[in-house]
Amino acid sequence: METVNKADKAALLLDEIKLKIKENEIISAYSDLLDDHLLLGFLNGKKLRLDETVKCLEHFIKMRTGKYKQFTKKFRPSTATMVDKGIVNILKEKDPKGRVVVLFQASPWIPSEASLEDCIATAMFFMDEAIRSVFSEGNELVCIVDCKGFGFNQGRHFTPRIILLAVELFMRSCPSRPKAFHIVNEGYVINGLLRLLRTQLDKKLQDRFHFHSSDYEGLHEHVPASLLPASLGGEVLSLEEACDEVIIPRILQRDDFYKKLARKVSLS
Repeated sequence: METVNKADKAALLLDEIKLKIKENEIISAYSDLLDDHLLLGFLNGKKLRLDETVKCLEHFIKMRTGKYKQFTKKFRPSTATMVDKGIVNILKEKDPKGRVVVLFQASPWIPSEASLEDCIATAMFFMDEAIRSVFSEGNELVCIVDCKGFGFNQGRHFTPRIILLAVELFMRSCPSRPKAFHIVNEGYVINGLLRLLRTQLDKKLQDRFHFHSSDYEGLHEHVPASLLPASLGGEVLSLEEACDEVIIPRILQRDDFYKKLARKVSLS
């Protein structure tokens, strides 16, 4: 009953948030692009708090149409090469605390075949679709980062500018609450990069990093093996069986959203 009540309350707030958007100097020009599913995701992600929702939407629009507008103009789901390569995955099942589990894998990324910006765009597309379809149920995330295959050839592309871009796009423009970052199969290159990344985060987030190396049993203390693919010591599931593959077709159908957003950026 509580879930129904929350959904009903979010639906009732939808008209109110739309009114606030039209009155907002930063967001109003983009009001026609903010579909109901996206707005409900922001509302639920911010626990139905209108002022916090508006503030998060402001930052979302500022990053996409201002500071990183060239990024917005360049990438589309249909042209990004990494969307269906497994670099970003959302597990079908939530963890025992009801939190969404996101799995990032380094091994599918070959820098000579796809740029790091292409990978970040892919993660952005997954995040946007998760706002629409996942955060309606809860805004807490657990991130697993599998660094297998990550070496100097990948690490040299992570400039301070790219790290700041990633932090601002995913940590400060998203209506979610990362509760844990589990790093597995990490080496000295990734450890150096993570030290730099963590300087951009507040202490609360810094303390949520857990390093497991190849100790999957340690990972399983936080995320049960029954939810994970065999590549992470899971019990029986393949990667395809463990991950939600429905989200990829949804992402690939969102080209119009990004085209219209880029068009508005060009006209502004």
